[in-house]
Amino acid sequence: MADAAQKAAGVALIHIADPLGEAIREDGLHRVGLIGSVHTMWDDAVIKGRLAKKFDLDIVTPDKADGEESDRIILEELIHGRFLEPSREIYRRIVARLVERGAEGVILGCTEIPILVKPEDATVPLFDTTTLHAMAAVDRALA
Repeated sequence: MADAAQKAAGVALIHIADPLGEAIREDGLHRVGLIGSVHTMWDDAVIKGRLAKKFDLDIVTPDKADGEESDRIILEELIHGRFLEPSREIYRRIVARLVERGAEGVILGCTEIPILVKPEDATVPLFDTTTLHAMAAVDRALA
């Protein structure tokens, strides 16, 4: 709905996937993992589809069990301000499994995940959608 919202508003919209795709492309990556809520990971409309279509990226998502665990941690812990070490370890394992499946980097596709998961928790680059989106807005405002 981003294109429709932009057309209706009559102002430029910064789609959350665009600065993300640009950052991934700048790093020269082609296959990246995506962790977040089940909707973010498995719904092509929000991030996956746009990254594939506009940036020609291959997006790898967790298997069912890992995806459901990511969703549970977000809904039961992170959005309530609970950032627990056992959950950080779960995300480390999820990221490692995505890397085993060929992910050259991993998208942290939920606002709270970067509070828990840090670059040192992965062997590949992590992409924080919130920070990238906010910085794109700042860059546009200052341009």
